[in-house]
Amino acid sequence: MPKKRKKRQTAQPVGQKAKPPIQAKNAPPPRAFFFFLAAFAIIALALFAAWMMVGKPPEKSDAPNGTKAKDEPPTLSTAPHYQLSASSFDSAYARGSPNAEIILVEYCDFECRFCQAASSTLSSLQKSNPNVKVVYRHYPVKGHSFSQKAAEAAECSGEQGKFWEMHDLLFENQNDLAPSSLKKYAEKIGLDLARFNSCLESGKYQELVSSQAAEGRKVGISATPAFIVFSKGTKDPALEARLLEKAQEVSSQYPTYELGMQLVSINGARGALLFFGALPQSDFEKIMEAFQKRAS
Repeated sequence: MPKKRKKRQTAQPVGQKAKPPIQAKNAPPPRAFFFFLAAFAIIALALFAAWMMVGKPPEKSDAPNGTKAKDEPPTLSTAPHYQLSASSFDSAYARGSPNAEIILVEYCDFECRFCQAASSTLSSLQKSNPNVKVVYRHYPVKGHSFSQKAAEAAECSGEQGKFWEMHDLLFENQNDLAPSSLKKYAEKIGLDLARFNSCLESGKYQELVSSQAAEGRKVGISATPAFIVFSKGTKDPALEARLLEKAQEVSSQYPTYELGMQLVSINGARGALLFFGALPQSDFEKIMEAFQKRAS
Protein backbone atom coordinates (compact mmCIF):
# COMPACT_ATOMS: atom_id res chain seq x y z
CA MET A 1 0.00 0.00 0.00
CA PRO A 2 1.25 3.52 -0.77
CA LYS A 3 2.38 5.51 2.24
CA LYS A 4 0.35 8.54 3.34
CA ARG A 5 2.07 11.83 2.75
CA LYS A 6 2.67 13.92 5.83
CA LYS A 7 1.68 17.54 5.89
CA ARG A 8 4.64 19.81 5.51
CA GLN A 9 5.24 21.94 8.58
CA THR A 10 6.79 25.34 8.45
CA ALA A 11 9.92 25.53 10.55
CA GLN A 12 9.97 28.19 13.29
CA PRO A 13 13.14 30.00 14.25
CA VAL A 14 14.78 28.51 17.35
CA GLY A 15 13.61 30.15 20.58
CA GLN A 16 10.39 31.64 19.08
CA LYS A 17 6.81 30.58 19.70
CA ALA A 18 4.37 30.09 16.83
CA LYS A 19 2.36 33.26 16.20
CA PRO A 20 -1.42 33.09 16.03
CA PRO A 21 -3.00 33.84 12.62
CA ILE A 22 -3.20 37.56 11.96
CA GLN A 23 -6.73 39.13 11.63
CA ALA A 24 -7.26 42.36 9.77
CA LYS A 25 -8.40 45.16 12.03
CA ASN A 26 -11.06 46.37 9.55
CA ALA A 27 -12.39 43.01 8.42
CA PRO A 28 -16.02 43.20 7.13
CA PRO A 29 -18.76 41.90 9.49
CA PRO A 30 -20.37 38.57 8.69
CA ARG A 31 -23.21 38.34 6.10
CA ALA A 32 -25.83 37.57 8.77
CA PHE A 33 -25.34 41.10 10.11
CA PHE A 34 -26.28 42.62 6.72
CA PHE A 35 -29.36 40.39 6.42
CA PHE A 36 -30.50 41.43 9.89
CA LEU A 37 -29.95 45.12 9.11
CA ALA A 38 -31.87 44.86 5.82
CA ALA A 39 -34.78 43.05 7.46
CA PHE A 40 -34.99 45.67 10.20
CA ALA A 41 -35.04 48.49 7.63
CA ILE A 42 -37.82 46.82 5.58
CA ILE A 43 -40.00 46.28 8.66
CA ALA A 44 -39.47 49.87 9.80
CA LEU A 45 -40.44 51.23 6.37
CA ALA A 46 -43.53 49.01 6.23
CA LEU A 47 -44.70 50.20 9.65
CA PHE A 48 -44.14 53.82 8.69
CA ALA A 49 -46.07 53.40 5.43
CA ALA A 50 -48.96 51.73 7.26
CA TRP A 51 -49.08 54.56 9.79
CA MET A 52 -49.14 57.15 7.01
CA MET A 53 -51.97 55.37 5.18
CA VAL A 54 -54.17 54.60 8.16
CA GLY A 55 -53.63 57.66 10.32
CA LYS A 56 -55.85 58.06 13.35
CA PRO A 57 -58.63 55.50 13.79
CA PRO A 58 -62.23 56.68 13.64
CA GLU A 59 -63.80 57.74 16.89
CA LYS A 60 -66.41 55.03 16.53
CA SER A 61 -65.19 51.45 16.40
CA ASP A 62 -67.63 50.44 13.66
CA ALA A 63 -67.40 52.62 10.57
CA PRO A 64 -70.22 52.41 8.03
CA ASN A 65 -69.48 49.64 5.53
CA GLY A 66 -68.67 50.68 2.01
CA THR A 67 -67.46 54.17 2.91
CA LYS A 68 -64.11 55.73 2.07
CA ALA A 69 -61.69 57.02 4.68
CA LYS A 70 -60.88 60.70 4.66
CA ASP A 71 -58.69 63.02 6.70
CA GLU A 72 -60.98 66.04 6.94
CA PRO A 73 -64.43 66.46 8.52
CA PRO A 74 -67.27 65.59 6.08
CA THR A 75 -68.63 68.44 4.02
CA LEU A 76 -72.19 68.70 2.70
CA SER A 77 -72.93 70.00 -0.77
CA THR A 78 -76.15 71.38 -2.20
CA ALA A 79 -74.97 71.44 -5.81
CA PRO A 80 -76.96 69.03 -8.01
CA HIS A 81 -75.02 66.83 -10.45
CA TYR A 82 -77.94 65.82 -12.64
CA GLN A 83 -81.68 66.34 -12.46
CA LEU A 84 -83.83 63.24 -12.04
CA SER A 85 -87.60 62.95 -12.17
CA ALA A 86 -89.61 61.56 -9.27
CA SER A 87 -91.95 59.84 -11.72
CA SER A 88 -89.04 57.85 -13.22
CA PHE A 89 -89.13 55.58 -10.17
CA ASP A 90 -92.88 54.87 -10.35
CA SER A 91 -92.52 51.79 -12.54
CA ALA A 92 -89.36 50.46 -10.87
CA TYR A 93 -89.29 47.32 -8.73
CA ALA A 94 -90.16 48.42 -5.22
CA ARG A 95 -91.07 47.08 -1.79
CA GLY A 96 -93.59 48.88 0.36
CA SER A 97 -96.78 50.82 -0.13
CA PRO A 98 -97.13 52.60 -3.50
CA ASN A 99 -98.47 55.58 -1.54
CA ALA A 100 -95.62 55.72 0.98
CA GLU A 101 -94.47 59.28 1.66
CA ILE A 102 -90.76 58.47 1.82
CA ILE A 103 -89.09 56.88 -1.20
CA LEU A 104 -85.66 55.33 -0.65
CA VAL A 105 -83.81 54.39 -3.84
CA GLU A 106 -80.93 51.95 -3.43
CA TYR A 107 -78.22 51.56 -6.08
CA CYS A 108 -76.64 48.15 -5.55
CA ASP A 109 -74.41 45.42 -6.95
CA PHE A 110 -75.22 41.77 -6.24
CA GLU A 111 -71.52 40.98 -5.69
CA CYS A 112 -71.04 43.82 -3.20
CA ARG A 113 -70.99 42.45 0.36
CA PHE A 114 -71.92 45.88 1.74
CA CYS A 115 -75.00 45.89 -0.49
CA GLN A 116 -75.94 42.55 0.98
CA ALA A 117 -75.71 44.03 4.48
CA ALA A 118 -77.69 47.11 3.42
CA SER A 119 -80.43 44.94 1.91
CA SER A 120 -80.94 43.22 5.25
CA THR A 121 -81.00 46.58 7.06
CA LEU A 122 -83.61 48.03 4.69
CA SER A 123 -85.83 45.00 5.16
CA SER A 124 -85.77 45.58 8.91
CA LEU A 125 -86.24 49.32 8.42
CA GLN A 126 -89.46 48.83 6.47
CA LYS A 127 -90.93 46.57 9.14
CA SER A 128 -90.71 49.37 11.69
CA ASN A 129 -91.34 52.19 9.17
CA PRO A 130 -94.27 51.27 6.89
CA ASN A 131 -94.26 54.75 5.40
CA VAL A 132 -91.02 53.97 3.52
CA LYS A 133 -90.97 52.51 0.00
CA VAL A 134 -87.66 50.96 -1.17
CA VAL A 135 -86.90 51.16 -4.89
CA TYR A 136 -84.13 49.03 -6.42
CA ARG A 137 -81.67 50.29 -9.02
CA HIS A 138 -78.84 48.26 -10.59
CA TYR A 139 -75.26 49.52 -10.31
CA PRO A 140 -72.83 46.75 -11.39
CA VAL A 141 -69.33 47.68 -10.24
CA LYS A 142 -66.41 47.29 -12.63
CA GLY A 143 -64.19 44.43 -11.57
CA HIS A 144 -67.08 42.26 -10.41
CA SER A 145 -67.21 39.49 -13.00
CA PHE A 146 -70.78 38.30 -12.47
CA SER A 147 -72.70 41.36 -11.24
CA GLN A 148 -73.93 42.44 -14.70
CA LYS A 149 -75.42 39.03 -15.53
CA ALA A 150 -76.81 38.69 -12.02
CA ALA A 151 -78.65 41.98 -12.49
CA GLU A 152 -80.00 40.78 -15.83
CA ALA A 153 -81.12 37.54 -14.14
CA ALA A 154 -83.14 39.57 -11.65
CA GLU A 155 -84.81 41.45 -14.50
CA CYS A 156 -85.55 38.23 -16.38
CA SER A 157 -87.12 36.89 -13.19
CA GLY A 158 -89.17 40.05 -12.94
CA GLU A 159 -90.78 39.17 -16.27
CA GLN A 160 -92.34 36.23 -14.46
CA GLY A 161 -93.24 38.16 -11.32
CA LYS A 162 -90.29 36.92 -9.25
CA PHE A 163 -87.85 39.86 -9.17
CA TRP A 164 -87.61 40.08 -5.38
CA GLU A 165 -87.41 36.31 -4.97
CA MET A 166 -84.38 36.27 -7.28
CA HIS A 167 -83.00 39.43 -5.64
CA ASP A 168 -83.00 37.75 -2.23
CA LEU A 169 -81.57 34.50 -3.56
CA LEU A 170 -78.70 36.29 -5.34
CA PHE A 171 -77.66 38.04 -2.15
CA GLU A 172 -77.97 34.80 -0.18
CA ASN A 173 -75.63 33.09 -2.68
CA GLN A 174 -73.38 36.05 -3.34
CA ASN A 175 -70.25 33.91 -3.72
CA ASP A 176 -71.76 31.79 -6.48
CA LEU A 177 -73.20 33.97 -9.25
CA ALA A 178 -71.85 32.18 -12.32
CA PRO A 179 -74.35 31.94 -15.22
CA SER A 180 -74.85 28.22 -14.62
CA SER A 181 -75.80 28.94 -11.01
CA LEU A 182 -78.24 31.68 -12.04
CA LYS A 183 -80.21 29.07 -13.97
CA LYS A 184 -80.33 26.81 -10.90
CA TYR A 185 -81.72 29.69 -8.85
CA ALA A 186 -84.37 30.29 -11.51
CA GLU A 187 -85.43 26.68 -11.18
CA LYS A 188 -85.45 26.96 -7.39
CA ILE A 189 -87.95 29.84 -7.40
CA GLY A 190 -90.18 28.07 -9.91
CA LEU A 191 -89.56 30.03 -13.11
CA ASP A 192 -90.28 28.84 -16.62
CA LEU A 193 -86.67 27.79 -17.36
CA ALA A 194 -86.90 27.91 -21.14
CA ARG A 195 -88.21 31.47 -20.99
CA PHE A 196 -85.68 32.51 -18.34
CA ASN A 197 -82.71 30.98 -20.18
CA SER A 198 -83.72 32.61 -23.44
CA CYS A 199 -84.03 35.99 -21.74
CA LEU A 200 -80.69 35.70 -19.94
CA GLU A 201 -78.68 34.38 -22.90
CA SER A 202 -80.06 36.99 -25.30
CA GLY A 203 -78.93 39.87 -23.11
CA LYS A 204 -82.43 41.33 -23.27
CA TYR A 205 -81.92 43.55 -20.21
CA GLN A 206 -78.26 44.40 -20.67
CA GLU A 207 -79.03 47.92 -21.86
CA LEU A 208 -81.56 48.55 -19.06
CA VAL A 209 -79.06 47.53 -16.38
CA SER A 210 -76.36 49.70 -17.95
CA SER A 211 -78.73 52.68 -18.21
CA GLN A 212 -79.58 52.50 -14.51
CA ALA A 213 -75.88 52.51 -13.63
CA ALA A 214 -75.34 55.47 -15.99
CA GLU A 215 -78.20 57.30 -14.26
CA GLY A 216 -76.45 56.76 -10.94
CA ARG A 217 -73.14 58.07 -12.23
CA LYS A 218 -74.81 61.22 -13.56
CA VAL A 219 -76.29 62.02 -10.18
CA GLY A 220 -72.92 61.57 -8.46
CA ILE A 221 -72.82 57.89 -7.48
CA SER A 222 -69.39 56.28 -7.71
CA ALA A 223 -69.63 53.31 -5.33
CA THR A 224 -72.12 50.94 -3.74
CA PRO A 225 -74.28 50.87 -1.79
CA ALA A 226 -75.64 54.32 -2.54
CA PHE A 227 -79.02 55.78 -1.64
CA ILE A 228 -81.30 58.64 -2.63
CA VAL A 229 -84.13 59.43 -0.25
CA PHE A 230 -86.89 61.85 -1.21
CA SER A 231 -90.56 62.74 -0.85
CA LYS A 232 -92.84 63.78 -3.70
CA GLY A 233 -94.31 67.26 -3.85
CA THR A 234 -93.37 70.88 -4.43
CA LYS A 235 -89.81 71.85 -3.59
CA ASP A 236 -89.56 72.62 0.11
CA PRO A 237 -86.48 74.59 1.26
CA ALA A 238 -87.38 73.86 4.89
CA LEU A 239 -87.24 70.11 4.20
CA GLU A 240 -83.89 70.49 2.44
CA ALA A 241 -82.56 72.34 5.46
CA ARG A 242 -83.74 69.54 7.76
CA LEU A 243 -82.17 66.92 5.48
CA LEU A 244 -78.84 68.72 5.67
CA GLU A 245 -79.19 68.99 9.43
CA LYS A 246 -79.79 65.25 9.77
CA ALA A 247 -77.01 64.51 7.29
CA GLN A 248 -74.59 66.53 9.40
CA GLU A 249 -75.78 64.75 12.54
CA VAL A 250 -75.11 61.32 11.01
CA SER A 251 -71.82 62.35 9.36
CA SER A 252 -70.45 63.75 12.61
CA GLN A 253 -70.45 60.23 14.04
CA TYR A 254 -67.86 59.17 11.46
CA PRO A 255 -65.36 62.05 11.33
CA THR A 256 -62.78 60.07 9.34
CA TYR A 257 -65.15 58.53 6.79
CA GLU A 258 -66.72 60.00 3.68
CA LEU A 259 -70.47 59.38 3.49
CA GLY A 260 -70.85 61.59 0.41
CA MET A 261 -74.02 63.23 1.73
CA GLN A 262 -75.41 65.94 -0.52
CA LEU A 263 -78.69 67.33 -1.78
CA VAL A 264 -79.68 66.31 -5.30
CA SER A 265 -82.24 67.82 -7.63
CA ILE A 266 -85.30 65.71 -8.48
CA ASN A 267 -88.23 67.13 -10.43
CA GLY A 268 -91.43 66.60 -8.49
CA ALA A 269 -89.68 66.10 -5.15
CA ARG A 270 -89.92 68.25 -2.01
CA GLY A 271 -86.28 67.49 -1.27
CA ALA A 272 -83.77 64.68 -1.87
CA LEU A 273 -80.57 63.52 -0.20
CA LEU A 274 -77.82 61.30 -1.65
CA PHE A 275 -75.54 59.28 0.63
CA PHE A 276 -73.30 56.20 0.66
CA GLY A 277 -72.53 53.26 2.92
CA ALA A 278 -74.28 50.37 4.66
CA LEU A 279 -75.29 52.49 7.63
CA PRO A 280 -76.90 50.96 10.70
CA GLN A 281 -80.69 51.16 10.82
CA SER A 282 -80.59 53.88 13.48
CA ASP A 283 -78.80 56.22 11.06
CA PHE A 284 -81.37 55.60 8.31
CA GLU A 285 -84.09 56.42 10.83
CA LYS A 286 -82.38 59.69 11.80
CA ILE A 287 -82.44 60.77 8.16
CA MET A 288 -86.12 59.77 7.84
CA GLU A 289 -86.94 62.09 10.75
CA ALA A 290 -86.43 65.05 8.43
CA PHE A 291 -89.58 64.09 6.52
CA GLN A 292 -91.70 63.70 9.63
CA LYS A 293 -91.27 67.33 10.73
CA ARG A 294 -93.44 69.70 8.77
CA ALA A 295 -92.80 73.40 8.73
CA SER A 296 -95.22 75.22 11.06
